[in-house]
Amino acid sequence: MSLPENIHDEFIDQFLAEMCAYRSMHRHCGRIQEVFTPMGLVYNQIGKYLTEIQYVIGTGGVIINSKQVEKILEKTTNILHNVTELRPANPEFMVDEKYIMAAMGLLSKKEPLIALKILKKYMKKIRGQVNGLEE
Repeated sequence: MSLPENIHDEFIDQFLAEMCAYRSMHRHCGRIQEVFTPMGLVYNQIGKYLTEIQYVIGTGGVIINSKQVEKILEKTTNILHNVTELRPANPEFMVDEKYIMAAMGLLSKKEPLIALKILKKYMKKIRGQVNGLEE
């Protein structure tokens, strides 16, 4: 991994991270689909309902090293007001600054309570704005 060496590199990293966060949630969230039936128009949910998710946790080098983590994580919410996507509505943003989520996933197979305790200790809440509202 190489860290950005100048403002231009920081901008590119930030832009790519925001787009990746947006696209990854697009791939994983459910959708509302219009279905025409003999009884008329029906709305059908396809995929996961993530609207009420309480937390979005960012992990990985570009997030850990970003000066604007909340802008990256905000892209997982419904910033474009697409009523068909079931994205998180107003989650709290957290970051895995120590990059331990993968290790805690492995630990949780043998010691789930210890892994949870460690995760809770090292996850950092992100301050600032969530969906344009002050926390």
